[in-house]
Amino acid sequence: MSSDPFNIDPAFTKLCLNFEQDENQSPISPASLTSTLVYPYAWTDFYPRRSPCIYKSGPAWEVRKGPQEQGIVREPRTVCRPDIAPIWVSVLRRITEYLDSLDVTFTSINPFGWANRGEKGLLCPFLLSVGVTPRSLAHDDAVAAAVGV
Repeated sequence: MSSDPFNIDPAFTKLCLNFEQDENQSPISPASLTSTLVYPYAWTDFYPRRSPCIYKSGPAWEVRKGPQEQGIVREPRTVCRPDIAPIWVSVLRRITEYLDSLDVTFTSINPFGWANRGEKGLLCPFLLSVGVTPRSLAHDDAVAAAVGV
């Protein structure tokens, strides 16, 4: 009998747990950072992950200015919150139903904590990331979905 009660394909699990940056991806944003249609720290908040952020609520994270702007290296951390474990499935179900009601085709919903590399403490203990196919969702629709989630 398998030790995985959910019968998840190990190759899929490996892809989900791979947080290494892809050196083949461009570090340059496809959208201007001065655009009003993009979160101003879309590339610096999650540097060097190269995953752009369209909208982020909550307190602002420290950002360096000038030539050192992308100098704060961030890393995702696991969310170890036993207090939310009993309700997580129902919360996730409500989130997916809400996104479906807005016709948002998402690719993933991931809870992360975030920290500056080398620091023990978290700068953000819980961030819910909703992944979508690039250029598949208008900015205003992304903001509306994020606010609702």
